[in-house]
Amino acid sequence: MRNGEENILETLMNGSGHLIIVEDMIGKLATELGRSENEVRQELPAFATLIRHGQQLDALKGFTSALWPTENRARRRLPFVDDKPEPEPLPFVRAIDLSDDPVEYLFADLLVCGGTSLLAGEPKAGKSHLARCLALSAARGDDYLGRHMSAPRRSVLLMCLEETSAQVRSHLDKLGMNEQDDNLHVYIPKESPPRDLPARLAVAVDRLRPNLVVVDTLQKLLHIADVSDYAKVESATTPLADLARMTGAHITALHHTRKSGGQGGTEVLGSTGLSGAVDTVLVLRCDEGGQRTLYSRNRSGVDLPETLLQLDDDGGWVRTTGTKAAAEARNLEHNVLTFLAEKGEAMGADEIITGLHVGRNAGKAALEQLVENGLLMREGKGSKGSKFLYSVPDPKGSTEYGN
Repeated sequence: MRNGEENILETLMNGSGHLIIVEDMIGKLATELGRSENEVRQELPAFATLIRHGQQLDALKGFTSALWPTENRARRRLPFVDDKPEPEPLPFVRAIDLSDDPVEYLFADLLVCGGTSLLAGEPKAGKSHLARCLALSAARGDDYLGRHMSAPRRSVLLMCLEETSAQVRSHLDKLGMNEQDDNLHVYIPKESPPRDLPARLAVAVDRLRPNLVVVDTLQKLLHIADVSDYAKVESATTPLADLARMTGAHITALHHTRKSGGQGGTEVLGSTGLSGAVDTVLVLRCDEGGQRTLYSRNRSGVDLPETLLQLDDDGGWVRTTGTKAAAEARNLEHNVLTFLAEKGEAMGADEIITGLHVGRNAGKAALEQLVENGLLMREGKGSKGSKFLYSVPDPKGSTEYGN
């Protein structure tokens, strides 16, 4: 090998210097080492650069030679790097070397250990009620909204920054708090929350090592001057996420939704930085009839579909009664049966859907489900000349159901 190539080989295999390797040299290096070309490529130091044969080396600004370490080339000014000595590069690692440990959850596939979440809803929709049920469930090791508690029981911290001690105690008693719930700890300020509240919370979390911290509300804790300002939101919420990661506690904070509404977590009042900063966004809705629903959008795990909630009027436990989609499907099936019974004749799918003023997909799904359950009769072949006709079976006679 020529002297230049020998220098390259020596420097390359010792892992020192920054090299520009012409691809034509790979074969020569493989021969010298007694290895395949693929093996040589895999063993190239991460800082080596391959220049494919035929590329004009002169076009590579700053490089004076393809045979010498880049310390000999003119210094380039990189974006973001000032005139001071270059900082150490980021410690990238191979993706295959990343830990394959499973994500740990406080409640299965919903709330991440060492993560954060936002429980958002309209004023007086029941956020505090829901949050206290969460706190007691974690303190007891019970399931919450159908999700199994996956982490070991530890202490739980509940910050109630908008109510009096008497109000909080009365509600917890209605939820069934007893002497066995001695790992639930509550903070209620006697006056306006102090400005150093976040720092004092951090010290408490570090010393008590809870698995859950519930903050009611986020704004009372962080005093964000303008929740619509992305930069201010990010600056205020980042330390909260850092605290969760450092201690392993899950931190849930309560917040309001915007009056204009939204979908997929966009209801959260203020900057999108709020929902983007947390691992899970839980949105509580309450319609004009008082029906409450809850859904989630998760960074990891499984989203909670919009679920119907039943809140006892006396402040008791929150229970789930199935998903909103399932309830709507059952209601539509009932309407289909009523509609056909009133018409008293077999009708096509399009006529039924038009008569009920429902979406085509939802209407067809209801018809299919009713046929499958034996509550509707279906005649015809489903072809252009013999479309399906649906009717309510005659209870007095036998009926042959379509496929």
